[in-house]
Amino acid sequence: MKKKILSIFAIMFLVLAIGAVMAYDFPSTNEDNKAGTNPARPGVVGPHVNLVEASTGQVTLEFVMPHDYAACFEYRSDGELSQYGEIYAHPVIIGDWWYYYKCIDSSTSPFTQTFDADEYVEVRLAVGAERDWDFDWTKFEVLPNVIVPEFGAIVAMLTALGALGVFFVIRRR
Repeated sequence: MKKKILSIFAIMFLVLAIGAVMAYDFPSTNEDNKAGTNPARPGVVGPHVNLVEASTGQVTLEFVMPHDYAACFEYRSDGELSQYGEIYAHPVIIGDWWYYYKCIDSSTSPFTQTFDADEYVEVRLAVGAERDWDFDWTKFEVLPNVIVPEFGAIVAMLTALGALGVFFVIRRR
């Protein structure tokens, strides 16, 4: 009986320990890194992403790394993992996947890239030389696809409305 109780406690301890390892507490945000308000490095601007332009089905982002060591920004469109070829376990965030990424340092910064998406593109920083700059997924929304009628369709619609108006005027008499 004692062995069973000890085994149950050992299993519970193991599950809790694994859960604690799997939870990754991001120390910063994209906005804090950009504004120099990262709690670990107050007053120092860190690696961050800027929105350059959002258009229909696309978003253009600027990746900035003001320091001499590498930072690797992961990105995904519409929250999808399946859009990227092979899937690898994340080297920092246990239990997560390593998405496509772009590594830059001060010599290749800023770096601008345009992404296609239906709704949004997300970027996170969790791979690079320094862990205190890491931030979780930051969302950049694309503009919705607005259907604009062609000129011929507008003329046809106005003609139909005009004819309908004439019809009602004639019926009233």
